Amino acid sequence: MLSIATTTGPPTFGWHVGEPTPDINNMYVSWIQADGDELDRIYSIFCPLAIGPTITWARSQKVHRWYGSEAKTILWGLFNA
Repeated sequence: MLSIATTTGPPTFGWHVGEPTPDINNMYVSWIQADGDELDRIYSIFCPLAIGPTITWARSQKVHRWYGSEAKTILWGLFNA
């Protein structure tokens, strides 16, 4: 599941691979947390890109949380890939 926390609307909500893209304003995202298929999807999008120090994670982690600009960048890439 991908959990998305925003500063407006519902405090957090979930999304799964295969579901429609959620209607969120990226500007209000405070953090995201991913595990399972959703974390694998994030890895598959960002790992091959050699994105540098902007996005951080340890591949061995089963759950990861990103905050602020990292969270917004990942959501943009995930829902616009």
